[in-house]
Amino acid sequence: MDKVRREIRARTIANKTVREVIAREGGVESVGIPETDQDAPSLTDAQLLALADLGMQIENYFHAPQDIEWCVKDGEIFVLQTRAMKK
Repeated sequence: MDKVRREIRARTIANKTVREVIAREGGVESVGIPETDQDAPSLTDAQLLALADLGMQIENYFHAPQDIEWCVKDGEIFVLQTRAMKK
């Protein structure tokens, strides 16, 4: 991703057989991914661009590159944590 130009420069799609989901009783659990979805991209182009925009906003706010942890739930992006990148 070129975050300045907002361009997706390359994409590697890995085969995925399991994913982590929130367990009803708390914590997370691994669940199988249907075979038809195992080679699908994890994020849409729109989500990648939204993440680039969000990353730029956070970096501009802190005036430094950030290590940002995030997740997607029901198509919405949530920032979990951010911290300055070590040089």
